[in-house]
Amino acid sequence: MSVGVENERKSEAPLSNLSRRSLTVLLTALALVLGALVFFRTFVACIERIDPETAIAIRASDANAELDIASNRLASIANAEGSIRDQNLQASEELRQRLLRALYVEPLSAQAFELLGMLSVAGGDTISAKKYMQAAAARSPRSPAALYWLLRYSLSANDIEDVIDRADALLRIRPDLISGVTPALGQIAGTPAGLERLIATLSKGPPWRKKFFLALNGKTKSVDTPKKLLVGLVYSDHPPTPNEIGTYLRYLINSKYYERAYSAWLEFLSPTQLEDARLLFNGGFRFRPSGLPFDWTIEKSHGALTEIVAAQGETDMNALSIEFGGGRVDFHPVSQVLVLAPGRYRLHGISKGSLKGLRGLKWQLACIEQPSRALAESKAFLEESSDWTDFSLSFEIPASCRAEIIRLILDARSASETLVTGSIAFARLRILRDDK
Repeated sequence: MSVGVENERKSEAPLSNLSRRSLTVLLTALALVLGALVFFRTFVACIERIDPETAIAIRASDANAELDIASNRLASIANAEGSIRDQNLQASEELRQRLLRALYVEPLSAQAFELLGMLSVAGGDTISAKKYMQAAAARSPRSPAALYWLLRYSLSANDIEDVIDRADALLRIRPDLISGVTPALGQIAGTPAGLERLIATLSKGPPWRKKFFLALNGKTKSVDTPKKLLVGLVYSDHPPTPNEIGTYLRYLINSKYYERAYSAWLEFLSPTQLEDARLLFNGGFRFRPSGLPFDWTIEKSHGALTEIVAAQGETDMNALSIEFGGGRVDFHPVSQVLVLAPGRYRLHGISKGSLKGLRGLKWQLACIEQPSRALAESKAFLEESSDWTDFSLSFEIPASCRAEIIRLILDARSASETLVTGSIAFARLRILRDDK
């Protein structure tokens, strides 16, 4: 019995070894085939980027190569206006067949539908163009040509909601197209329904919003349209930023809409700030400067520290403090835009501190259209004062001066005059009518 079992085992051993060898050979062959396929696909993929025609010759069903060829040929058969020349109608049909072949291989290809849409647009077939462009956008949200064409189509059809949705989708993937999209959104914002719908989109804080407000100025029929959008965002989850407001206000000022700019600025103030909206705003430095034109603009200076601080020796009073560290100073003026009616005025304030240098700080007023020509200048603040001291400056606004700028400057005319040390503070600034 044991001899029989042993003989049976001996007979199975060669079969087992043969099976192992066969399996090894099979796996090796499979690995070689897979490696060849990977190499072939990689090789074709490299070739199609360099020479799509060769890639097609190697692999007739290469959809990517078909699309590359189609894109290049579409550009060659369309004229400058984007339409197909009569002599290229046959080439247009061949191109359409090429794209349909690509779709047969890759039925979900958004690029193929997008190119078919562009081909239909070039051929003047709006119905087919809409069908293909919608198919491209549905298959991939990253189809800029399709999204832009659909945006323009919806704009012509006065489909406000679709225009805004297409613009939002397009600008999220191609923010560089903001200058081409903004006029359409500006046109939409000119209607009550479009304004409301656009505010709803902007209130979500889309990533392209900052660039939009920058590009919007000058692209609307009414210069008040950007203001309406900004005001509509005040109580949203993403209220307008000082940068967005400032962009609009500076556009109005640069366009010489001074009174309109001042009126728009008032709409963004809180009730407490409105109480302080006198001829000179925030002269007591109660509020943190926003940097907007009709508020204080304080820029960083080299060699000097300018900031709002609690006034020394006084309670419930803030001051504008400037500290010079010694050495040469590149002092950037502290400034504010004013809109004063023609007439006589007087600037009042108090100062405290000690500066040492050849020339000191001065308060200066000028017309905004001639900033280098001062209407009036205060004395140079150089002497030492350990107590708060009153100062004033009389000036007159001519009828030709529609807006003004008040600045605190370092009156230096040479490099040696920028050597300043010490500190000084100003408080309780105000401008009053001088009827004397």
